[in-house]
Amino acid sequence: MKYVRRLTAEPARLANARSKCSDRQDRVPSSARHAWKRFRRDGDAYDELLKELAERQQGLCIYCEQRLTDDVGDIMGECYAIEHVIPKSEGQALDWTNLALSCSGHGTGKEDLSCGAAKSNKRLPQGCDPRDFPVLPSVLTVGMDGRIEPDAPGCASAHIDEALLRETVDQVLNLNCERLRKSRQDAWRQVTKHITDLLNCLSVGNVADALLIGQMSEFVESRLRPDDNGCLNAFWTTERFAIGTAAETWIAMNEQVLR
Repeated sequence: MKYVRRLTAEPARLANARSKCSDRQDRVPSSARHAWKRFRRDGDAYDELLKELAERQQGLCIYCEQRLTDDVGDIMGECYAIEHVIPKSEGQALDWTNLALSCSGHGTGKEDLSCGAAKSNKRLPQGCDPRDFPVLPSVLTVGMDGRIEPDAPGCASAHIDEALLRETVDQVLNLNCERLRKSRQDAWRQVTKHITDLLNCLSVGNVADALLIGQMSEFVESRLRPDDNGCLNAFWTTERFAIGTAAETWIAMNEQVLR
């Protein structure tokens, strides 16, 4: 769970659909749900919205950071869902500022539901919308066991209630469910193995410090910078913490590519 870029403008076809609805149809819960269903049936309009959300979110789920796009930046299969950050049961179904791209959130059982599927009709606690998070410092940490925890100094710096953020992670979004915890743990191990292998390879050749620093810099860049299609690696925050201090240095120098 990290800072996520918002849409900067309303997609044209969504604007067209909204213009055909009265304010009541877009705001009153029962009517809003019908308005969304009508919009959903317009394949071109829905695909336009998906594409723009995927681009803004750099290919990742707004909550768990699973990768939702393939190597060329196209959304994969049926792994996604349009998330209404404020539930459409409260209206605002066609409000473009309320929309984000989430994973489907489904696992093998109810205990493995996450993200929008776990959140359902609940609101995010105050201050816990990832689109309002800072890039630096991180308000969350990821341990080598794959568990997400609030970062007390980061929360204090961003004026986010640590207890509310913990509630968001564990109860509202269920981001520490075993399915996601294990995936993050695997991502952590993969990154640390790459680093270990790189250091071992370079040490055998008795390379100069400058070459070692250069190789490590290239590795960090390859894990944290968006790819040629503007997408980030899955579980980006996990890789950030697995890399450690070098990741924080890179982010501080390249924050603009994440905004």
